[in-house]
Amino acid sequence: MSTTAFPADALIAKYNRPGPRYTSYPPATQFSPDVPADKLLDEVRDGEGPLSLYLHLPFCESLCWFCGCHTITTTNRSRADVYLDDLEKELTLFTPLLKPARPAAQLHFGGGTPNFFTPAQLDRLGAMLRRHFTFEDKAECSVELDPRRLTREHVEAFARMGVRRASFGV
Repeated sequence: MSTTAFPADALIAKYNRPGPRYTSYPPATQFSPDVPADKLLDEVRDGEGPLSLYLHLPFCESLCWFCGCHTITTTNRSRADVYLDDLEKELTLFTPLLKPARPAAQLHFGGGTPNFFTPAQLDRLGAMLRRHFTFEDKAECSVELDPRRLTREHVEAFARMGVRRASFGV
């Protein structure tokens, strides 16, 4: 019997330690209330290069056993309309601070599960994003979905927003 280690053993030893959640970069442990508001606003106003957008759509009908995300468990779809109303207000206040020439190169939807939203609500969200941002022709757009509640109409609504890649939970 050989005592030579397999290549996988070295990888397991290397990565067998805690790390940040893949959805958080930089990880929340690096956030700080010590950053002055004026410095943050200067960074937003003076930023260069394309934007990467992440929209956290926090609703789920039921909680997945592995979930570590901030979610609101409900079957009340009208909660998503209130969320979209608030998002529209936030975008109206925030996007004028950005340089107009900065295109969005990435868009990612996570949650919760974005397919909690109805296809009509997703179309509303897509129109809102197009009003506030200009997207690069080959923008990378992706979504995390709950396959238990995914419909063809959801897929079509995400495709209208430019989503070309999906990952599935559960």
